[in-house]
Amino acid sequence: MRRRRENSAPLRDVHRPRLGFMHRATRQFEWGLAGAWGLLFAMAACGPFQFQEWEGGTTSGGGSAGFGGAGGSGAGGSDQGGGGSGECMRGAERDCSTEKAGECEAGKQRCLDTGAWEACAGAAEPQPETTDPERDVDCGGTALIDAGLLVRYYINEAASETAPAHLLDATPEPVNLALNYGNGNLSFTEIAGHKALSWSTIDDQGMASASLVGTKIRSALGGATRLTLEVVTNVETTSNNSPRLVALGFNDGLQQFNLYIRNGPSRLRLVMNEQEANTWPLSTPSGRVVLHLVMDTAQPSAADRWRLYRDGQLVPGALPGSPLPEGTTLDLSKPSSLVLGNQLAGSRSFRGKLYYVALYSIAFEAAQVAVNAALLTDNDDDWSLPRETQALVPPSPR
Repeated sequence: MRRRRENSAPLRDVHRPRLGFMHRATRQFEWGLAGAWGLLFAMAACGPFQFQEWEGGTTSGGGSAGFGGAGGSGAGGSDQGGGGSGECMRGAERDCSTEKAGECEAGKQRCLDTGAWEACAGAAEPQPETTDPERDVDCGGTALIDAGLLVRYYINEAASETAPAHLLDATPEPVNLALNYGNGNLSFTEIAGHKALSWSTIDDQGMASASLVGTKIRSALGGATRLTLEVVTNVETTSNNSPRLVALGFNDGLQQFNLYIRNGPSRLRLVMNEQEANTWPLSTPSGRVVLHLVMDTAQPSAADRWRLYRDGQLVPGALPGSPLPEGTTLDLSKPSSLVLGNQLAGSRSFRGKLYYVALYSIAFEAAQVAVNAALLTDNDDDWSLPRETQALVPPSPR
């Protein structure tokens, strides 16, 4: 036992300095820990401590009672402080994905505890349009397909024998068309519940027109390889003077995208950049028909670059001997105009009716043509409900 005590004394002497150092380190750690807790309690007394922009402003500081950024107001900070966006506040919600329009519904996002927005949930997003005239599935504002829509003229401004000054474009940033009633050969009419512009004589002056300078049409279609022209018409008679149905042309008379009617035999002909692009048969009187002229010059087959549909059905065309090449672009490089029922200089009116005209910056697929053709066959003045049920069915709540 004594030997053990004698041997233990030197051990205590050797280790005493190290034990003293550890003791001092332990005391310093305890003091530091107590100080840290004290600092945290003091900060908690002043306001919330967080690294995200929950309370407005940036994370770099703000009012004395909260992190409101340079524009914060102190008591927690304003969520609109000039020091930050305040977009994600703890527990806040916001709409996401899409706006309420047609059948579309905005989803919801909640601000998470991490200061980030969670994934959008519950949104009803745009879908391909259907032939149900009570539904706006693509949420473009109408039952018609609105993808790529540039201008749309319902030609429903007036009753028979009245003379408004313009045809109104039903799209944003409208390109309204000035009406020139010529020698009295142009007037509004209504036939079987369908309003229209009526040209009573051929090769006369009446027209609806607008300059394209500075317009969305010029911006979208100048240099374009794709477009869709949508027309509801009744061509009653034509002539060898090539009366115009719809014309996009230079103001000096050059034909850049002109759809006109020819005799012998009666047919529709498209001229693009002053060259014949394609021709399709059209008997006259045509009766009221829905026409879709679809251009996609990027197609490798010349027959597919310009397609005509009548009431949703593809009409075989006849190409010229030297078709326009693949990738041809629409030249609107000089001051140009859009003219309905004539050319800008006049004397190229057809005899018949125009019920509706629209232009799109995309090339419609056959299914899209079929949807709009079905709707317009029934109703070219008011897309919202089928004509036979307008008096019976209340507006859709969708």
